[in-house]
Amino acid sequence: MSNRHFPMELISLIIRDAARNMKMLCLLHSTWVPLIRPLIFDVLVADGQCDILAWQDLFTSAPDIPNHVRHVTLALEGVTLGDPVVVEEFLHCFHKVLSLALLSFELDYNILSLSPLRTVRSLILHNCLLDDVLPDLKYTFPHLTVLHIVDFVAGNLWSHVAAEQA
Repeated sequence: MSNRHFPMELISLIIRDAARNMKMLCLLHSTWVPLIRPLIFDVLVADGQCDILAWQDLFTSAPDIPNHVRHVTLALEGVTLGDPVVVEEFLHCFHKVLSLALLSFELDYNILSLSPLRTVRSLILHNCLLDDVLPDLKYTFPHLTVLHIVDFVAGNLWSHVAAEQA
């Protein structure tokens, strides 16, 4: 039986959490690469140890990889980024991402609202200023169904609520 006919559920059961096995399968035969990539790149976590520019270089060399990413977590506390637009551009690589978690990280929602992340259904915001988030939230994530906000500063929250009700 050709590996093209294996159901993805079976492949994921066989090689779940076995990075060395996945690497071996890809090295064994190139036909495994498209089957393994969705398993490897389903969840992407970018934290203080991560270099977003290195990820972007990887995506440039293999442009199909971002299509497999469904869940992105950005926890860049303590990281100084040279260009604040880099992260917003980074998020636009993922055309099929379903959930986004921003942990102690602020995005420029004005930039994102110009080119919305239409596939995001679930958003987790941790340690944010609601004044920066609320005005553009419905434009930035037009299909958002779940919103978790943890540890926030309300700022001038009531003016945004009053503007929405008017």
